[in-house]
Amino acid sequence: MELWYSVVIGTVIFSYIQLFNYNAKQYLQSKD
Repeated sequence: MELWYSVVIGTVIFSYIQLFNYNAKQYLQSKD
């Protein structure tokens, strides 16, 4: 497995987590 490949995968996963956290915060605030 290439190193850059795992770096790209990690970046994508990190971006998805950040996006999910942001959406979750927005959802909880609008619910309140």
